Amino acid sequence: MADKKDKKELFPRFGEMGTLEELNHAAEGLKAEGDIDSLKALAAENGMDSEDAEDYAAGDVKQLATLRQAALGRIKVQRENTDIPAPAADIIYEMARTMTEDPEVCRSFLQKGARIDKVWEKLRETAKENQKNGAGVACGTDRDLKEIIMKAVAE
Repeated sequence: MADKKDKKELFPRFGEMGTLEELNHAAEGLKAEGDIDSLKALAAENGMDSEDAEDYAAGDVKQLATLRQAALGRIKVQRENTDIPAPAADIIYEMARTMTEDPEVCRSFLQKGARIDKVWEKLRETAKENQKNGAGVACGTDRDLKEIIMKAVAE
């Protein structure tokens, strides 16, 4: 994508993890090795703060991330590396963030290949379809939004 802004690779060091368990397992191994710098790098690569890694390393929390933390981190990393125009990216982020109260939505965002760009495209597609029926919005309820998110990340 030469005409798009330069994007960094999303998960350059540890790769894209597909589940919360996979993320926490990697963190567990790094903690067991005493490799706190890599633990912080793992957290950063997955959209979490170094303080989260420090808390985990110190034993203040039992795992690096909860399901919601991992999903929000994944969304944050993608938001920072998307071609979606800034105002729309912020809206998509906020919509996705509010939906992370739902564990099913969280797990869907953690799947390998799940991207907020797909959610954006599905929202645009749905709004265009609805416009034919006299409405220009993509969704009217949280249930509609969840359905759009779930379809988008499954593609």
